[in-house]
Amino acid sequence: GSAQPVEQTVPVRVTPYPTEIEVTSDTKFTPGEHAELSGTATPNSGFIAYDAGYPSAGTRSQVVRVDDQGRWTWTSVVASDRYVNSYRATFTLGEKGRQAIDLEADGFATELAVDAGQSYTPGKTAVLRGTGTPGGRFVAQLQYGQFTDRALVDITGDGSWEVATRRPVSEGTLSALLTGAEGVRVTAELLAEA
Repeated sequence: GSAQPVEQTVPVRVTPYPTEIEVTSDTKFTPGEHAELSGTATPNSGFIAYDAGYPSAGTRSQVVRVDDQGRWTWTSVVASDRYVNSYRATFTLGEKGRQAIDLEADGFATELAVDAGQSYTPGKTAVLRGTGTPGGRFVAQLQYGQFTDRALVDITGDGSWEVATRRPVSEGTLSALLTGAEGVRVTAELLAEA
């Protein structure tokens, strides 16, 4: 005997894309940690969430399922960069296109200033000082010679801050780019003491 073919009916569930997605959670995230969102959408639907604003090959993604009550939750596949003040997740809605969700870093300074009249001593580490939102933080990028340092700087409760280079600065100009909350950017230059 030869085996007879067997016919089987296999149920397949096709999950439709939602017609729209609403985010009901806070859109803040903590740099260096996973971003999280929750919201509502068409019940029993699903969508693909990407850990990036512009999904491309290699971008981390996952399928998000919407329950029968229309609720969904999403946690990024990878943790956010600790030096960023904004994060964008992109949700695909099939033929309805994509929906980008912008998240803002929690605790970043909304005010930043650099103290006037600062300079550095050649051959020593350079220190930049200023003021900002008390208890806030910002990213400092310091460029000197062939080196670039990045640091996450916490502002004290009285609103003062300082950041130092990791190496001695031998000569030339130290350029600083300070980035606080979305839209808060300050540039400064330190020259060697005369």
